[in-house]
Amino acid sequence: MVPRERLSSFPVFEHLPAGALDRLAESITEELHPQGSILFKEGDEGDAVFFVIRGEVLIRKILDKQKATYKILSRVSPGGYFGEMALLEKAPRSASALAVSDVALMKLPSSDFRRLLEGDPQSALQLFRGLVITLSARLRQTSIEMVAFFEVGRALAQGLDTKSLARHVLSVVKQSLGDELFGALYYWNEFSAEYEPMAFEGEWPESLKQGRGQGDPLFHWLLQKKECVLSKDWLTDDQFPDEMRAAWPHFRSMLAAPLIGTKGCIGFTIFGYGKQINMLTSGHRQMLAGISNLIAPAFENAAMREEIESKRRLDRAKAAPF
Repeated sequence: MVPRERLSSFPVFEHLPAGALDRLAESITEELHPQGSILFKEGDEGDAVFFVIRGEVLIRKILDKQKATYKILSRVSPGGYFGEMALLEKAPRSASALAVSDVALMKLPSSDFRRLLEGDPQSALQLFRGLVITLSARLRQTSIEMVAFFEVGRALAQGLDTKSLARHVLSVVKQSLGDELFGALYYWNEFSAEYEPMAFEGEWPESLKQGRGQGDPLFHWLLQKKECVLSKDWLTDDQFPDEMRAAWPHFRSMLAAPLIGTKGCIGFTIFGYGKQINMLTSGHRQMLAGISNLIAPAFENAAMREEIESKRRLDRAKAAPF
């Protein structure tokens, strides 16, 4: 049994009356799982829905079992839930759930939910309402991501130069995340041995419009982790060192991702809001990570085309009579 106050702190339960919360609290149990735990596998029987108290859970689907490759469907943070289809149908799990950190969960067995549905249908319907509201938000986010990937894919098909591609990618992400967002794409310059800003979107701070070396604390973190930075309150987020926040002081919500090419990290995309906290989610991080993986080869190809064309112009200049 869990405290009623813990249940009521979850958006999905906020419309339930106190009596229904008490009955649910008698059926819900708490579980602790260490980082790396498989909470359920694709194909397992769906027998419960889980609510995240602490930590983060990765929902992924098998693409190739022999090669152990997966498609990441979502990341579930505190206040979210997963495995809800077990309440609606008796069907195998369509994806697996992995604890990407130590997690604390609440578990509601589907059998207990069905008993609630039979004994208190009004409360069960209120719970369904909360689930539907959240599912609707997920569908909206999925639609936004689909449009973003379509627009980026269309740009890739045009064979744009690096600067045009950078401007287009930043514009697409800005449209997906909001008008008040600002962002930049930094790209490796072999001559200056720095990551130089190639394009900006929104009111990017003037003090950040210069090249930065590999020793930049944010870039170094991204190079080490090879994953996105997501901070809902950048100025107070203690998961990142103070020197990193001091080097990038103009954000309240922060999202950044590396562009990993065939020969290493070729650049970074960085987005943020200057005044608002909690403006970015794990869904946004997933979208940016996918877009970054998609565009990295395109940037390499565009840079190669530009290098070949520059060499041709140089050869023509050398061959021209004086």
